[in-house]
Amino acid sequence: KEFTISPGPMWTNESTLPLMIDPLNTSQTILGFGGAITQATGIQFQRLSAELQTAVLKHYFEPEAGLNYNIIRMPIGSCDFSPYTYSFADHPSGPFGLGQFDMNLTHDGDLGMIDMLRQCNDFYRNVQRKQARRKEASLAVQSQQRRQGGDSKDTKEARRERAVRAAKAAKAAKAAKAAREAKLKEEAKAAKEAEEEKEAREAKWEEEAREDLIVFGSPWSPPSWMKTANHTMVGSAIPCLKNNSAIHRAYAHYFANWIEAYEDKTGVEIWGVTAQNEPAFYSNNMWEACSYTAEQQRDFIRDHLGPVLAERFGKNRKKIMHYDYNKAHVVEWARTVLSDEKAAEYIWGTALHWYDGDFFENIGKLYQRYGGKEEQQQAKKETKEMSKREKKKEKKKEEKKAPGRKKAHHLLATEGCNCEYDLDKYPDDWSRAKRYAHDIIGDFNNGVEGWVDWNLLLDVKEGASGQGGPNHAGNLCWSHINVSKGGSLIINPSFYVFGQLSRFLPRGSVVLDTNIRFGEGFPLEAVAARRPDGSIIVAVLNNDDGNHQVFVQVAPGYSTSASGGGSSSDAVLGFNFALDGDSIATFELPAATTH
Repeated sequence: KEFTISPGPMWTNESTLPLMIDPLNTSQTILGFGGAITQATGIQFQRLSAELQTAVLKHYFEPEAGLNYNIIRMPIGSCDFSPYTYSFADHPSGPFGLGQFDMNLTHDGDLGMIDMLRQCNDFYRNVQRKQARRKEASLAVQSQQRRQGGDSKDTKEARRERAVRAAKAAKAAKAAKAAREAKLKEEAKAAKEAEEEKEAREAKWEEEAREDLIVFGSPWSPPSWMKTANHTMVGSAIPCLKNNSAIHRAYAHYFANWIEAYEDKTGVEIWGVTAQNEPAFYSNNMWEACSYTAEQQRDFIRDHLGPVLAERFGKNRKKIMHYDYNKAHVVEWARTVLSDEKAAEYIWGTALHWYDGDFFENIGKLYQRYGGKEEQQQAKKETKEMSKREKKKEKKKEEKKAPGRKKAHHLLATEGCNCEYDLDKYPDDWSRAKRYAHDIIGDFNNGVEGWVDWNLLLDVKEGASGQGGPNHAGNLCWSHINVSKGGSLIINPSFYVFGQLSRFLPRGSVVLDTNIRFGEGFPLEAVAARRPDGSIIVAVLNNDDGNHQVFVQVAPGYSTSASGGGSSSDAVLGFNFALDGDSIATFELPAATTH
């Protein structure tokens, strides 16, 4: 619902909780939100009628009515959320042992994954096209409004000129004919220009709509013949891969083949990969796995995966993420992998899961060390102190040294969901839903750029409390949307809570600093961001059972006026609201001007 901010006294008492947003202290840019098309998801999507398939696409990809997703994760080969185990090259033959690699991705096609990805991407591009047209129409209205002041004068002058021409035409029919011909030429020229402008506008819409979903793959296990002692795909020895450089190189080409095959079968560009799903889950003997130490993963990326993807697609064209596991030990792992400059050259970022707890302080350390937060703050300070001339000199200097500059490191939450083994901690739908908001807020306040849920769709097992699969290891979990035995959609509360964040924080939003820090005894959790349109979003989670009065302050340097007028640099914009216990609320403030 909309509300109006009116001037008035600050409404405070001892129980009012202050929430300060600093619009001038910015952090990372948001990449987006998404989920995974697993084998289980593809199976459920196949079960649905065409009408319900469209409903699923709307629920996940519509920017206003849905969750505004723009990221998709795909398993490379089977994972536990599959009815059976498979790879794309069961038997070694030919170059790199991949002569029989299944470029048709037969299993993925049979399980509905390929068709679902294609439909997701087509729907997403249509959404982008509609948004581009709305933006164009809005800009046209604004342009028309700006011109209105001069239209009256232009119209009077045009009428005067036409009257003069008409008088002259009456005296000379020849001149009148020439004038008519000139007018026809002008109209034809105008019509041609209008047509070209229309074509250019449609081309622009099409170009903007060509932005595919961000799709990345994650392997659970290589084919058995690549693993130590030909270990089965389920479980893993340590090390996972045979101690043979040729095998490591073959596995890197296995990634590249998967990318080429998916792009060929779907027409969707694969954005990148993680080097391995949960490489440090050493005790896993339940489903597909491949164990690495940090040193082994560093060497595989540096010596094989990075060079092969660079050779076949161009350096850094396909993004590589390391780790792809829980946050407890991410700092030590990153220190080992990223301290190697050659390995770091190939790595876009660190992939994170949530299963062992919050550990927000760990990802905060990671962001401070590798995400450029310290460098950002120092650069802002130095830039503020520079004269215009010095800034120009510095910009030229940076442009010259740009090719050799240390590249930014990114953080992406790539998997999280609630499963049967969580029932003691999260026994009901609402606690499972709130868990998402808690983790996203904590992650975003510590440098994470995006958040990817696990399965987009699961069934519901008979006798269960909503959890489902199929999962060949019996590891049943929840998704935002489950499919009932009868083929109808079950929308879980987590869908709506997730949407309180994903719907309001589109790609390109910039996270802002707030005064709330998790773990300091404060009952609220909050994240704020400036969206690409200039508006400010603040999402507030109340983890308390009790209601709270909250005073939100956005200051200094914020004005609700498009021109910035009517607000001084030290003015404070604030509003009060009552937040119910155990709830989440999201507020949108109008486009702002900082000064």
